Amino acid sequence: MGKKYFTLKVISALAILITTVLFLYLYDMSKNVEKEISANFADKLLNDLEHEEDLLKNIGLTNAIFLADKQEIKDSLIKNDRSIAISKFNQMIKLFKQNTRIDKIKIHIHTNELTSFVRSWKLDKFGDDLSGFRKSIIHVQKEHVPFFGFEVGRVGLTLRSIVPVKDGKNYLGSLEFIQDFNRVPKNFKRKGNHHLLLIDEAYLKIATYLKDSPKIGKYKLSTNAFNKEFFRSSTIS
Repeated sequence: MGKKYFTLKVISALAILITTVLFLYLYDMSKNVEKEISANFADKLLNDLEHEEDLLKNIGLTNAIFLADKQEIKDSLIKNDRSIAISKFNQMIKLFKQNTRIDKIKIHIHTNELTSFVRSWKLDKFGDDLSGFRKSIIHVQKEHVPFFGFEVGRVGLTLRSIVPVKDGKNYLGSLEFIQDFNRVPKNFKRKGNHHLLLIDEAYLKIATYLKDSPKIGKYKLSTNAFNKEFFRSSTIS
């Protein structure tokens, strides 16, 4: 009787041990599966973001190259006559609004001496020196190659597509096609996801318009289109 009782205790102990080991194994496996699902989802979101950026890059550079190749833009710089470029801008902006979904267009022409020549959205502001803070324009001037990327401005982060304006081999200046990032959060939302474009508050000395923008940790929101509930639930260490 004692031997049988001892055997039953051993079997019970083994059963408990096996159950515990099995539980821990299944728990560990479920955690690995959960991590894999999270990693796959993160990869998908990153791929979606890269796709959106590639799309904006193609739009920005294509339009910048198209505009920079217009003879009126070249003549405007050659003759130092801003009215020629302004007239062309008005014509092209009207065409964009009528035939594309691009409704907020900002185009900026810079001279070969790195000064502002024409801003399509602020025609009375020109002649200011850009060499002290616009590294992308300096890069285009030196290398004579297009540039695409984020840059910090008064309104925060904006996408800049900058291309050289040339008359043959003669470098006349550069043309900049500026885009905001608002369409990206909207496209993410259509798929049931959300996106926040944030900027380190250290850049507020430049991005002055973001002074009262919503904040997460040490970052300021740098886009008008965002999901408020998602923003409130977001944290960054």
